[in-house]
Amino acid sequence: MPDRPAAGAAPLVLAAGATALLPGVAEAHDAFGDLGPFYAALLHPLADPAQGLVLAAVAVLLARQPLASVRPALAALALAGSLAVSIGALTAHAAPGLAATALAAALLGLLALTGISLGRWPTVALAAAVAVAAGLAIDLPPGLRAGGLAALGGALGIALGALLVWGLVDFLQRHYGRVAGAVAGSWIAAVGVMAAAFALTAAA
Repeated sequence: MPDRPAAGAAPLVLAAGATALLPGVAEAHDAFGDLGPFYAALLHPLADPAQGLVLAAVAVLLARQPLASVRPALAALALAGSLAVSIGALTAHAAPGLAATALAAALLGLLALTGISLGRWPTVALAAAVAVAAGLAIDLPPGLRAGGLAALGGALGIALGALLVWGLVDFLQRHYGRVAGAVAGSWIAAVGVMAAAFALTAAA
């Protein structure tokens, strides 16, 4: 059956996601050591499970949309992410918590699972909103030069992270059918629900 390779990869996706969300696995500020503000912010989606999960979720959702909607949505994601990271460098703000971010990722995963076409502008707005949340999650170092380098690295990390996941899911869908995107959406939703439950339990 053509959908078997995609379905067989699903447990690996779940295991990787669950491992990334275990407490104490990653600290966003020092997971990669002292790489400097640009590279630390660039790799932030890998070090921050919440940010990485919601970016993966919106990328899977975009892979389920028509290409005419994906192009402006990816552009909006990059621009909104850049703006949010830059604003975050200049203002004091509270980053979105793990529970809220994980629930948002779960909802995006469920939307991707349905395969519903949202339309161009709702897709663009959704991508921009996720980029803003992801951009505000980056804790930038003090100082104009360090903050500027971190803002540039963070914006590139958001754009490249989403683009890579979108490209992977799009590739799988072209080779194994749209069931591959549905499987990815279902496992994003599952990991999001588990992460939200863990965060809410820890906060109680």
